[in-house]
Amino acid sequence: MERNTPKSLDELNEHFWKWLEEEYHRKPHASLDGKTPHEVFQSQVHLVSFIEDDDWLDAIFLKRGHRKVKADGTITLNKQLYEVPPRFIGQSIELRYDERGVYVYEDGKRVAEAIRVRLEDNAYVKRHRSPFAAVSAKEGEQDV
Repeated sequence: MERNTPKSLDELNEHFWKWLEEEYHRKPHASLDGKTPHEVFQSQVHLVSFIEDDDWLDAIFLKRGHRKVKADGTITLNKQLYEVPPRFIGQSIELRYDERGVYVYEDGKRVAEAIRVRLEDNAYVKRHRSPFAAVSAKEGEQDV
């Protein structure tokens, strides 16, 4: 094998794949009873099955966790606040997530996507007093 120092990551990868295919996979290994990795793979290629559903493949590599949904329909994950559909309020839900998104799963199926709460957007929402809000004692007093 050439001992030239690669000048880029692409060149390093090129050297690696060349070594892997021409040297490593083609030389007999004692742990394989003197067979090459290529020979062993070829003898078992009938056992290989290919995944055709890319979405399923992506989903099995998601991280998983469980959270209890707060009364306001939010959960916290990795110090971030997320909103989930109101039907989950008060429930413990299964989350699956990666750097692209946070998803709610129910019975092994994706049923919703959790939406990251942007506090800076939420700060400017005009709010009205709820008719169900507790009235303070001073406001509730009437002249007798």
